[in-house]
Amino acid sequence: MPLETVENDTDGKVAEIMTEELTAALYNSGRCTVVERNQLASVLNEIGFQMTGAVDPNKAVEAGKMLGAQYIVVGKITMAGLTSNSAGLLGLILGSSIGNLGLIGNAGAVAVGILKGKIALTYRIIDVQTGEIKMMGQAEGSKRGNGAEMAIYQACKEAAKNVLMDMVQNVRARIADVTGETIYIDLGSDGGFRKGETLTIVRETTPIEVNGKVVGMKEITVGTAKVTEVNDEYSVCKITAHTDVVKKGDIVKRIQKKK
Repeated sequence: MPLETVENDTDGKVAEIMTEELTAALYNSGRCTVVERNQLASVLNEIGFQMTGAVDPNKAVEAGKMLGAQYIVVGKITMAGLTSNSAGLLGLILGSSIGNLGLIGNAGAVAVGILKGKIALTYRIIDVQTGEIKMMGQAEGSKRGNGAEMAIYQACKEAAKNVLMDMVQNVRARIADVTGETIYIDLGSDGGFRKGETLTIVRETTPIEVNGKVVGMKEITVGTAKVTEVNDEYSVCKITAHTDVVKKGDIVKRIQKKK
């Protein structure tokens, strides 16, 4: 979905760039099928979707159903900034066009040349059928560029890469069956799994309670597995190491990598 933007992005250009870069990152990953932008625009117009204020989750889910999507991604840019070593700086001014971006120093002069753009956003992945939030997180991008527009563009590209990394690394699947050293998990290409990748096998133990409410489960690591076959709705893996007997109901997740 089109991302919400910060208040001083008066023409929505930063939000537009961030939305395009996130869409491109998801498409180029090969892990999902992304709805064509012209189809999305047509449906949003049909249901009277407005980008002013907070995104109405009901409208977003409605759009997802009309497009036949499994999930929708909604988000908001929480910060957009520029820094310059020469100006010592210090903030982002978003005028009527991104071409007017500038840094204001103590003397009120506009800094030009190599700038460093920084973007921060929050996002949620919503299951279209249930309306349940499947994942939520935040990401940042910080890159240098020749001029304000290129600095912002590079920062958005970096932020999109980090969102994708978070999405990929946080996918979890449950073991549906175990046969010797072979395990079958309940997610396949629809969960973005790929042949050859290594997964961690964990087991849920005791509940984590906060103020009397269960907010999660404690986990112990019981082994690792390598994906050997990927189908639409399930994957086959070979256990490569284990400290305990791997059981049906255990969970596999991607090994976390540093950004």
